[in-house]
Amino acid sequence: MTVSSLVRSRRSRAPIVVAAALSVVLTGCAGGSTGGLSADAELPEEIPPGTSLSIAVKPTRIQLEATGRIDELPFTVSDWPDVSAGPDVIQAFRGDAVDLASNAAIPPIQARATGLDARIVAVREKDSPQYSLATASGADIDSLDDLRGRKIALSPGQAQGVVVLRTLKSAGIGLDEVEFVELPSTQFLTALQAKQVDVAPLAEPTLTKYLNQYETEGARGVFTPEVDALSVLWAPVSVLEDPAKVAAIKEFIPLWA
Repeated sequence: MTVSSLVRSRRSRAPIVVAAALSVVLTGCAGGSTGGLSADAELPEEIPPGTSLSIAVKPTRIQLEATGRIDELPFTVSDWPDVSAGPDVIQAFRGDAVDLASNAAIPPIQARATGLDARIVAVREKDSPQYSLATASGADIDSLDDLRGRKIALSPGQAQGVVVLRTLKSAGIGLDEVEFVELPSTQFLTALQAKQVDVAPLAEPTLTKYLNQYETEGARGVFTPEVDALSVLWAPVSVLEDPAKVAAIKEFIPLWA
């Protein structure tokens, strides 16, 4: 069942707290035989004492700390794991180390393809590019047309990979006209510094830090108009079968949005 509508906010607008019900597809969740929250149950309203979540959403933690609101959460955050890359989040879900995480739209697709049962509970839309194509120092790349024949870092199953593929398509560059180097996004910076790749998509603040160090040696940040359009908040189905955790997630969504 789909409960209420997706929680949405546009990043280009002023910060918005969206007062909306948890949007979660519960179809496929366990029913009464396991004692979990059934697919046709009403969403729980009350958070029992002692309810805790492990939340891998670093930006929200920083915002809550900066505003002093972190102590106002009506549940306990047992841990704020510094896990952000989609493949790492998937492994953390499998190991029961994370209850709730924020990623781009690709990791949930990757999770489903690898047999992990998880659900998206909220969505934010983005309408401006998040990534630039950082170039290795001395690579002599100034525009998208210069990508032909280059080594480009590609992270399958992550938003960065989608941005690269969309950029090549919009620039009219065939996949056989470049050399892909498959790496997790956490290794992009190191690969650029070591000149193992010519190009890798970087977001802020990593891009600025990289250019501050290597721009004098010819490193560049080449603009790409391609947008990784969605951010999602998602959780394993095993977490969504717990009524207490679902109630806590419902309270967290507006803060994340």
